[in-house]
Amino acid sequence: MSEAEALARGILKQPLHVLQAKQSGSAKARRSGKGSPAQTRLWQVLQGLYGDAVAWEYTQAVPGRKFRIDIAFPAQRLAIEIDGWQYHAKTLEGFKEHTRRQNLLVSNGWRLLRYLPSDVNERLDEICEEISGSLRPMARLAGGSA
Repeated sequence: MSEAEALARGILKQPLHVLQAKQSGSAKARRSGKGSPAQTRLWQVLQGLYGDAVAWEYTQAVPGRKFRIDIAFPAQRLAIEIDGWQYHAKTLEGFKEHTRRQNLLVSNGWRLLRYLPSDVNERLDEICEEISGSLRPMARLAGGSA
């Protein structure tokens, strides 16, 4: 869906350039005290596009396991991770755990999109289109329209 279509349908309340310019984060993001600037920026834009369908720091993806998905669309089982080099590759053990976590998500029916912070900063519109494209097939499978 294009920005113009999202505005016309009332899904997007403000043009993307206005949402992208906001740097303070939402109340929910500020309360959590977590998340990189790139994660916060992407979440702000996705929340503007999809409202409550998108979740921040989602923790209920796999029953009995407590880990966070940076940004999630729980109903569509789509996980979005912003992978900063410093956080995810500090140690070999941390890298291995991150890989096991990804496999656990996939084996429990989740799809995963991963982006670098530089991706969010340099190609935000393209990322939003990729996410939108990933959501459309699930809507068709569920009997919805895209």
